[in-house]
Amino acid sequence: METARAICSEYTVLDGLRELDYGQWEGLSFPEIRQNYPELYAARGGDPRLQPPGAESNEAGLSRFSAAMEDAARRSPGDLAVVAHGGIIALFLERVTGRWYKPRYCEVISLVWDDSGFYQREETP
Repeated sequence: METARAICSEYTVLDGLRELDYGQWEGLSFPEIRQNYPELYAARGGDPRLQPPGAESNEAGLSRFSAAMEDAARRSPGDLAVVAHGGIIALFLERVTGRWYKPRYCEVISLVWDDSGFYQREETP
C-alpha cells in the first residue's frame, strides 16, 4: 500500500493482485528461510519457480493475478497503474513476454491491453 499511496491519492485494492502465498515460508525473514530450508533456498536462487512447502502453486497464483489484471483493464477508462509484488509480477511478465524477467524494486513496466490480452509494446528509438 505504501507504494500505491506514494504514486496516487486514490487507489483500489484488488485481492487477486496479491503476492503468491509462500506456504511454510510466509512471515519468515530471508535469514530464517535460509537457516530452516537451506537446500531449497539455495536451489531457488537458480530457479525462482521452485516452490516452498505448502505454497500456492505458480499456476493458481498466475491464473488469479491474470484474471484480476484483465478485470482491472476492462473497468479502467484509460491508463492504469498496478502495484504488486515481484514474485507474481515475474510470473505474469513471463506469460506476457515469453521470457523470465525479474523486476527491480519500484520498476515501471509498461504493458498494453486489448481484447486479445496483454502485450509489451516494443520500444522505438
